Amino acid sequence: MTAYNADAFGAISAAQVFTPAMRAAGAGTFIGSGGYAWVDPHPGYATIALGKAGVRTAVALVHPELKADGVHAVSTRISGAIAPGTALDPDLITDTYWDQYNRPSGEWTDEIVIAGEWATGGRPDAPLRRASHPHAIRSSH
Repeated sequence: MTAYNADAFGAISAAQVFTPAMRAAGAGTFIGSGGYAWVDPHPGYATIALGKAGVRTAVALVHPELKADGVHAVSTRISGAIAPGTALDPDLITDTYWDQYNRPSGEWTDEIVIAGEWATGGRPDAPLRRASHPHAIRSSH
């Protein structure tokens, strides 16, 4: 359960520590990072799947409340292997996080998916196409 504790309780603890100042300022972005393990769980990765599901759930639960106070809470699901020069290049992931930070409040969602092969037509070296899958961006509604 170490992975679960680090993921789920880590996200909850970080939100409890950092979001009060953001709420007081009326601005900020809280990003919880996860992966694909909770979407298609396997027994060998049970604690990872539970942990990532916990992160996703925690962010989804605080999103509406924080949004009302001017703070964007978003879960970022990274689906695939992170590697330079691929659709999951660390620089592209960083750009996506920065985009979330700068996103106007009218466009806030509680989840964004940064996908590897399935979002690039099976070509891991293809450029990332954000929201290329019908469920790539989930609204907070």
